[in-house]
Amino acid sequence: MPKKISLYFKIVLPYRKSWYGPLKDAGGFYYRTRTGKLLWEFPITALPKVVSIIGSAVEVSEEEAEIVLQYCKPLREKLRLGKAKGEGYVEIHELKDKYRIYTVIAGEEQVYEIPKENVLVAWKVMLTHKMGEKVPSRKVAEEICRELGLWRFFRGQRFNWEEFFGSRREYYHYFYLPIKVLEYKGYVIHHKKGYVERVSDKGLHQRNQAETR
Repeated sequence: MPKKISLYFKIVLPYRKSWYGPLKDAGGFYYRTRTGKLLWEFPITALPKVVSIIGSAVEVSEEEAEIVLQYCKPLREKLRLGKAKGEGYVEIHELKDKYRIYTVIAGEEQVYEIPKENVLVAWKVMLTHKMGEKVPSRKVAEEICRELGLWRFFRGQRFNWEEFFGSRREYYHYFYLPIKVLEYKGYVIHHKKGYVERVSDKGLHQRNQAETR
């Protein structure tokens, strides 16, 4: 029977008074490095909280991730089955003026392309909300539609979420897929219970370096 282990991660951060208390409360402890920065250590379960506090996405090297998967067979098998069923599978390629998004719906791979402008609009909307604030998806969608001038989804000043959600094409191209790109980049979290949370202060720019594949 496999032995259960607990995962921890380390991150080097400059000392900031506004971070110190929240990071301690998140379960972290630290060592001071020779450069004066702090080497923090946290349980892996604290990662979402740490990202929210420092306002920046984090990266894990492919080598380290591969080691975890190589020696944790149950996790590797779970991920393989999950992707086969379409659970949580998203792959995004950044091109010159658009994003190409691969996902699985009803067990079949689907490919979408959306202009970068759609993602920039979604990010502009999320920047109007505080970091860590869980904003209802329908409110985010309403603000995106107002920004884009999609008035056909309004009845007077009232946003018709049901009609927008039912439109599917507009729902996917203006809300769902742009939010998924932002989540893929580590800027937001799209919660399953219908909320979007900004976890980064990093910005998107009109001219991004294209990734061609």
